[in-house]
Amino acid sequence: MNDWNINNKIYELGKGYTLEAAEKEEYSKYYAVYFKGDVGFKKNFKQKMAVVSEDDFCFWIKKDDVKIGGVFLEPNFIQELFLIPPFDNAYEVLKLIKRILIHWSDRSKDIEANVVIPSQVEIYEKLGFRIVETGRWMLSPTRKFDVKWDDKLQVVLPNKDHTEELGKLFYEAFKNAPGQKFSLKERTEFVEYYFEHNSHIEMLNKASSVIFDRETNELIGVCLISEYNEWPLIYDIAVREDYRGRGVASKLLKKSLTVLKDKYSAVRLHVEGGNDAETVYYDNGFLPGIKLTSLIIPSENL
Repeated sequence: MNDWNINNKIYELGKGYTLEAAEKEEYSKYYAVYFKGDVGFKKNFKQKMAVVSEDDFCFWIKKDDVKIGGVFLEPNFIQELFLIPPFDNAYEVLKLIKRILIHWSDRSKDIEANVVIPSQVEIYEKLGFRIVETGRWMLSPTRKFDVKWDDKLQVVLPNKDHTEELGKLFYEAFKNAPGQKFSLKERTEFVEYYFEHNSHIEMLNKASSVIFDRETNELIGVCLISEYNEWPLIYDIAVREDYRGRGVASKLLKKSLTVLKDKYSAVRLHVEGGNDAETVYYDNGFLPGIKLTSLIIPSENL
């Protein structure tokens, strides 16, 4: 079995199957057509192709020298496997790929399988992978709403002076959520990144909101809007636990959809599996995309 080497172009898998290093531009066309998890609701075909970068290790999967699929693959990592019709034997392909992947990998670390589409999850599980988390993208058209705020709430535009407070709010809001893994420091760094890359864009800033309780002057809610691949993205949204159930999150979303309508046709967001907020998004007109799953083979099982 071939060892991993970034200069190798072909790896033998057995049973007539091979992996062959792919030229990025050609691979991106096949990926855009055949990978069934349209990550992030790409706006056009060119954007779907752009997912493949120069830093990726992408391989054709061949059977008797005929292309039957493709995959991103490197030691301890597999992502976005696709098959080319009429070939459909994903189990056989994955079984062989798993064998060489274990051979390549550092066995003191987990092997990660990311962006796995629903039809393949059970196959990964049969081959010894365990589910770590799930998530999906959601999409809504922008449109006008008449948003009326409670007089007890003060709604302002976000600025860098709010960074520490926002980091704390996001941390407290999500610390008990399924799959929560970010520290207060990391949450604050996400807010810092947001301001560094988005706050200078007037439309995004106007569509974002920070909410305080007028009586206590405490921060109770936030919605930050960024832009990615020409479409606005709900970068993060949170409401303090004791203010939930009062329609605050819905109003934050509706304000964003209303402001953004002047420039954009749609808004995206990403929600982790098990997050109760998915119902709020759905009730406000967001269309759920397909569920995508991350799995691992734990290092102790290698």
